[in-house]
Amino acid sequence: MALKKDETSFLFKPDIDAKADEFGVKLSKSEKKELLNEIGDYLVTEILSYVGDANSPVSGYGEFKKLSKEYADREKLGDRSPILELNGDMLEALTFEIVDGSLKVGIFDEDQAIKSYNHNKGDTVPMRRFIPDQKEKLKKDITSYVDTIIEDYLSDKGQD
Repeated sequence: MALKKDETSFLFKPDIDAKADEFGVKLSKSEKKELLNEIGDYLVTEILSYVGDANSPVSGYGEFKKLSKEYADREKLGDRSPILELNGDMLEALTFEIVDGSLKVGIFDEDQAIKSYNHNKGDTVPMRRFIPDQKEKLKKDITSYVDTIIEDYLSDKGQD
C-alpha cells in the first residue's frame, strides 16, 4: 500500500500458514479470520498507544516533533504534546480490513485520510509518521508480538 490523500494504509502479512505448519495445526477459514481479527485489533491498539506517547510506531522513526508554541497556544491551551488529536476524529478512524489473508491497516475515511496523509508525509504539517509507507515496517517489538499472538492461538488449537 501507499500513503495517498484518499486513504492512508499499509498491508501487513502475518505468516499464519507457516506457523500453523510448524505447530502441526490446520486452521479453518473462520479460525484464520478470528486470528486475523485479533492481530488487527492488536495492531490498531499499538499504533494508537505509540501515537498517544508522541512516538512513531514505524521502524526508523522516533519521537514526534513537539507542536509549535503558537499552534499549541491557539489550539491546545498551550499543550505542545504532538499526539495527533485535535478533535480525535482522525485517530478514531484508524481501523483494519482483512484482504486475502492479510491485514490492511489504516484510515479509509476520505475526510480523515487527508489529515493522516499530511501527518505521515509532512505535507502541510511536520512529519509524524504513524502509518508505514511501502518500504517501511512497524517497529520490531510490535511485529514480534504478532508472532506471539499467532503462537498462543495455535498452541491453544493444538490442545483441542
